[in-house]
Amino acid sequence: MTNRIKNESDIDFALEKLTELDPALTPILNSVDHVPLRLSKDGVEGLAKIVTSQLISRAAADAIWLRIETELGDVNETTILSRSEDELMALGLSRAKAKTFRTIAQASINGDISYVDLSRLPADKALKGLMSLKGIGRWSAEVYLMFCCGHSDFFPAGDIALRSAAGEIFYQGERPDEKELRALSQRWSPYKSVAARLLWSYYAHMKNRETLPL
Repeated sequence: MTNRIKNESDIDFALEKLTELDPALTPILNSVDHVPLRLSKDGVEGLAKIVTSQLISRAAADAIWLRIETELGDVNETTILSRSEDELMALGLSRAKAKTFRTIAQASINGDISYVDLSRLPADKALKGLMSLKGIGRWSAEVYLMFCCGHSDFFPAGDIALRSAAGEIFYQGERPDEKELRALSQRWSPYKSVAARLLWSYYAHMKNRETLPL
């Protein structure tokens, strides 16, 4: 595979490499039914969906996103900016998320960011570009680059489910902080994005519920 994840074969290849890099992952892989590809649309729609899922459960995010799609139809720069913050909030978004929706749409129209270019940029430059948008923190930027652009080497170490899974596997049940987990994840480079998928799948298996952010 290249430094982009495009299909299930790329996932399988990376998982094989990960168990060579870190044999501690082998029993984790054996305990889960499937490690999903789960690529999503890029552009404003993909980023807006990730913003929707910030700091809430997957079920809650899915319900809000369904209302947004029902109301807006195509979720794009034009349809987002056709709604005020209050109208977006009426669909279930917080005030901060409604502001961010409009920010990411306006930035695209103004040419402040090109979502097409983001998918082509090196990982560090793409991350910096996304985080320059107000309301887009590191978690949202990393998740976007993983699932909407297919970057292979991101690990959103601030994610609660990932911290919880890592705690069970590597820290005797104690949840590591973001800094600790980010340091640990370096051992899984250049396949950190697939390691994250594996840990999300393990946590979903533990809790018997969906935990991936998209």
